[in-house]
Amino acid sequence: RYIPALKKVVSCGNGMDLRLYNILDGKCINRIKYGSGTSFMDVCFNRPRYSLATVASDLSVRFFEMSTGRMVAKDMVYLDELPTSIQWPDNAKETVFVGCFDRRVHVMKEGINNVSGWSEAQYYTHNDAVTCLDALEQMNSMAAGDMSGEIRIWDIQTGKVRLSFCEHTKGVMRLTHSNVNRYLVSCSYDHTLKLLNPFSESVMGTLRGHEYPVIDCRIMDDGVQVVSLDEEGIINVWDVRTLGIIQTIDHGAASSVEILGSSKRIVVGSRKERQV
Repeated sequence: RYIPALKKVVSCGNGMDLRLYNILDGKCINRIKYGSGTSFMDVCFNRPRYSLATVASDLSVRFFEMSTGRMVAKDMVYLDELPTSIQWPDNAKETVFVGCFDRRVHVMKEGINNVSGWSEAQYYTHNDAVTCLDALEQMNSMAAGDMSGEIRIWDIQTGKVRLSFCEHTKGVMRLTHSNVNRYLVSCSYDHTLKLLNPFSESVMGTLRGHEYPVIDCRIMDDGVQVVSLDEEGIINVWDVRTLGIIQTIDHGAASSVEILGSSKRIVVGSRKERQV
């Protein structure tokens, strides 16, 4: 995950450690390792708190303070279910959202009833395992995708569903949005990506061209190009105006993609080489 405020990349995965990379020279400047068998599932950054939050296969939610430029472990909370994703919106710095296999988005708040630390305040229910989250801060909402292919837009204040999309025939693997052009992109095991309008429940287009399940996607800062990755390591760059592919890269072992801000450089995580 690229953190613009830090100008650094945070990587997590099956290596049982969390790493912080400098994008200027590609060097790892900080590493936090945990016990054997623990894999980090997702990571996010909250700018007002200048902190990271992660979820891991040991059912933990971990918080790291970043003011020194390095990851300093702070709080840790354990869940009852296996987490898949996490979001910590800048406009809700005392609230963390965790998607889990128990079909719920768990809403955790800090300092409930004047008790220190983090604890669950409420949850949003889906019909299948929640696989991905994306904070739509302009709408004060949280987008959540699940294994049934449904995407729900939850109102953070009321905890109610604002909109629902059932455009995918298989599980949604990633959600990402553009603040510039105000649209949401989803990628799925059904080999497609959808361009969605989260304000009107309308579908703006479908990106077809992958032959395998699409596991990751990102939007360029200009809001015009989308980058997607499938299970076989094929990376496509799309023009959302034409819904066509403008470039294809065969990486082979890629497991995730990220875009380094306005530079349009793509960072690829590799499961085979265990490197970024």
